[in-house]
Amino acid sequence: MRNLKARFSYQKFLQPPYKILYLDDDYFLQKESIAALKQLGHDVTVLNVIHNPTQMLAQILKTAVITQPDCIMSINHAGFDPEGKIAHILSELCIPVLLWYLDDFRFIILKGDIHANPNTAIFTFEKKHIPALKETGFEHVFHLPSATVLDPARNYEYAEFAGLANATVFIGSTFNKSKAARFKPRFPKWAHQLEKQLDLTQLHDQLFDKIMAIQGKYFDTNEAFYHYASYAMCHATALYRQYCLESVLAQDFHVMGDEDWRNANISGKIHGPVHNITVAPHIFKMALINLCFSSQQLGSSVSLRAFD
Repeated sequence: MRNLKARFSYQKFLQPPYKILYLDDDYFLQKESIAALKQLGHDVTVLNVIHNPTQMLAQILKTAVITQPDCIMSINHAGFDPEGKIAHILSELCIPVLLWYLDDFRFIILKGDIHANPNTAIFTFEKKHIPALKETGFEHVFHLPSATVLDPARNYEYAEFAGLANATVFIGSTFNKSKAARFKPRFPKWAHQLEKQLDLTQLHDQLFDKIMAIQGKYFDTNEAFYHYASYAMCHATALYRQYCLESVLAQDFHVMGDEDWRNANISGKIHGPVHNITVAPHIFKMALINLCFSSQQLGSSVSLRAFD
């Protein structure tokens, strides 16, 4: 550590352009953020995330020794281990870390306090998360809204979708895959109990807080509750989206997402998923009406789809 501290004792952020070491997990808006940083003239070194903390730390340090970055950047804490070991080492070495959250941070770093270091700056898409982030221990927290990579000057007309000129379209998943990724045996039972107290077919402001008030007593630790709350939020979004789509009575109605939509009582035509960057913008342009049913985790923030 003594040798590494000497390696990283150089001053950071003296003047732009800056050297940035970017941890890329192929998450939405990561590659787009990298492209934007490069367009701004910064020197960006991209390091693909390895889902092995020891190997990931070794790669970060090896690359940082070579590139001497002003900071390390990531979205949603991609590249950092849940136990906070990587964050601790980077803090000891005085390497600034800049993180942008596009989801509720409590569903990503279950033990947030061990990641809260003086050299870490957090940017969050949701203003209402700022007090909770500061209570967790993060000193530098800022609001940074979601965004779009679509070019407003580009013509997105596409003859292949001309048949959608009178159509109503929804592009999005059922959230079933997200639920499955968070599943634990007791979760469906608790989610069903939650449905009896909250109408999850409707949007709820501060749904996280409502779940905590109703079911927080079931859990011994915040980490255990956060895990369940992330499942419940996906479940609530799935119910809300299904209810909305089953209510649509448009004559020319198209739903583009995962195959599980075929199990819902939707009057329109079900299609497979479409790529958010290469295909969806053409559909937005050509369709008469585009529907947006956001995630239940949004509070005051605006969804990515609205920016698109």
